[in-house]
Parts: sequence; structure tokens; C-alpha cells
Amino acid sequence: MKTGLGIAHGRNDERKETEPQALSECFDGRGGGIHDGCLLGCCALSDAADVLTRAKVTPDGCVAVFGCGSLGLVETNAAQLCGARQIIAIDVLPRKLDWAREFGATDTIDASQAESADAVSVTTGSTMADFAFNFSGSAVAINQTVGIVHNGGVVVLEGAGLPGTQLVVDQAELIDNEKVITGAHAGGGIPLPIDRFRAGTFELDTLVNHRLSLEKVNEGFDLMTRGEARRSVIVFGA
Repeated sequence: MKTGLGIAHGRNDERKETEPQALSECFDGRGGGIHDGCLLGCCALSDAADVLTRAKVTPDGCVAVFGCGSLGLVETNAAQLCGARQIIAIDVLPRKLDWAREFGATDTIDASQAESADAVSVTTGSTMADFAFNFSGSAVAINQTVGIVHNGGVVVLEGAGLPGTQLVVDQAELIDNEKVITGAHAGGGIPLPIDRFRAGTFELDTLVNHRLSLEKVNEGFDLMTRGEARRSVIVFGA
């Protein structure tokens, strides 16, 4: 990406070849097609690892997922595999809430119709969530996420907002209520949960609902912008 001050390379770009770190390398080992394996990088297992390693979701815990795009769906699936007793999916698009149910959500909240903290309180019987994951990147939504966990609860921020987005939280939430707010990026890498992918317990194939040729890459971006893609995969040579 050219900024005028040299070449800036962020987390993602478009290129024909790349040199990965050993931490990012893995072997499927199941045979068959490899196209959906690209999700092992920035989407599927790397974000599932945040449930396993960053938040350390416990069996019988209550998990809230704020934002049900592909990353939120992966976290929902991972929380289910951890044995969470209640998984609450929160989004403003009914379509995405339907997807979340497919991936293991026990309850859904339309954030465009109800205030999130009040709705979570009703859904949990006033006990609130033990763990909450936010994928929106919105400062308003982040503050709402802090409000849906109980005292001592854990909030994990994963959605990348615009540069300069400020997080404003009442200090009482952190001091008096002892809530923990942390960020996460890839949860420590791919190798940790790869065995679960090989065993077929992660809904990797189901996550992809569009497979496109390279010539239709812009269509993939449009599908994502309209909220119609769980995940789109470019299939070279298609």
C-alpha cells in the first residue's frame, strides 16, 4: 500500500507468493481439496485459538459473541467445542444470527432491536456472560461488550476498527468490578488447534458459502460488504 512515505505493508495484502513464518505453517493431512485450507490463516483456527488460549473459555461457561461474521462464527463453534453451556450471538443482521445458530449459538440478540446489556441480562437470568468476544471494531460496540460480562468477566477485542479508534471505559468496570479487557490476534498461532480441524470438529467447509474465480475477486469484496458472505474463497484455475 503506497502512503506517499514509502511502502507500508499491514497484516493483509494481495500477492502471488509469500514467505510464511514457521508458526503459520501446517499440514492438513486429510487429503482432498486444499482451497478451504486458506481459512486456517486469518480466519478459522487462528481465531478459534483465542477461545482456547487467550480467553481460556471453560466448560459450562457463558460466552457472548458480538459480531457474527466469519470470525464470530468460528468463535461460536470453538466455544461450543469447549463445552460452553450458553453461547449468545449478537448482531444487527438477522441473516448472521441465523448463521450463528448453525454454528452452535444457543441464543441470539438483534442489537438493532434491543440494548445489548439488557438483552443479555434477560437471556442469562441476570447473571451476564463469563466471556465476551467483540469483532465489530466499533468503539460504541466495544463499550457495550464490556457491559455484558459480570464482575470478573473477560472481554476479548478482536475486530480491527479504524486507526485512532479510542476505547473509553468507566474505570470502575476495571477496578471495582475487576473486569479484564484484552486484545487478541491469532491466539498464539495455528498449530495448537490443528488436530481439531483434522478431526473434522471445526465447521471449516460450512464456513465457506462462496467459491469464486480470481477474476471475480471484487465480487467477493462486494459480498462481504453486503454481509452476504460467511467466507468467500478464491479458487485459482476455476
